[in-house]
Amino acid sequence: MNAADMKDPELRAALRELEIFAGITDEQLDWLVSVSEPRILTDGDILFRDGEEATGFHVLLSGGLVVTKVVDGREEVLTRHSTEEESAAAEEHDGKPSAAHRFTGELPLLTDGSYVATAAASGPSTTVVAYPKPVFFEMLTRCHGVAAVLIPVLAWRIKSSEVQARKRATVEALGTLAAGLAHELNNPAAAVARAAQELAPALDRLTRTAQAWGAAATGAERSLLDRVADE
Repeated sequence: MNAADMKDPELRAALRELEIFAGITDEQLDWLVSVSEPRILTDGDILFRDGEEATGFHVLLSGGLVVTKVVDGREEVLTRHSTEEESAAAEEHDGKPSAAHRFTGELPLLTDGSYVATAAASGPSTTVVAYPKPVFFEMLTRCHGVAAVLIPVLAWRIKSSEVQARKRATVEALGTLAAGLAHELNNPAAAVARAAQELAPALDRLTRTAQAWGAAATGAERSLLDRVADE
């Protein structure tokens, strides 16, 4: 079934099951259904991209989303949203609220900025409902119960972003330290290697010189040298 063909009663029932809309009235729910824009994504379809202007608030009805960001040329998975209880539980080890699995995109809307990551569908079929920016702000004023669920999730996401940023900074600092240590260790190692290469010819010259001196030295001189060596 195409998302655009989703009937109002189906959509109404699906929205009513979500924690973020659990506290709204029937009248508010009727309005919410009337402004909803359902959409079905297949695996890998992009919901929004990092750096794009934030235009909508997205509610996950079924399936999953993976949120990624390119850091230092590498794509990192920031989090995953899923409607499956087992997958959602696996993501809650870092204190992620259960409600956080079911919506995304609110932070850049509230800050009037751009999306700070890329969200893509994960799995064969993902159904989301989009609410354009003006509708999202009207939702907050019309449906007071929405903010009560959204704010704790928002606080967790900000904290999570700070933790991830600190982790990246720590890894970068460790990388710099490791590079510095390698440089410091490599310099003495290189000096020893060069000295070892020069040691063989030096010993050869020393042996030849000692043999030549030994042939020319008197017995008294050799005896004196032996006493000095013993001392």
